[in-house]
Amino acid sequence: MGKELPIEAQFHRAAFGTTNGSERDYPWGNELPRPYLGNFNFERWDPAPGGSYPSGRSAFGEEDLVGNGWEWTSTVFAPLSGFQAFPFYPGYSPDFFDGKHFVIKGGATRY
Repeated sequence: MGKELPIEAQFHRAAFGTTNGSERDYPWGNELPRPYLGNFNFERWDPAPGGSYPSGRSAFGEEDLVGNGWEWTSTVFAPLSGFQAFPFYPGYSPDFFDGKHFVIKGGATRY
């Protein structure tokens, strides 16, 4: 299709950034998630059709960036500086630091 997935930083800017360079807590602003802003708190068990929550648009006009479903990025899933695995579950993340897994953003319907 001639398209590319965004890197994690591009997703973050599109979701939380503003035209003046500041950031919002959520794509729509700083108001806590509400049913008219996205698919949250299992209001729907399945993803809503794209564009169902226009009040949840980001400053750049992007929709459905949190809640409703996951957004895949082209950023390889890797540990941040200083990462340490939980001693009681050492394989939870490190097993996926294999260069074959990618960062996903956005989230499920529970927020």
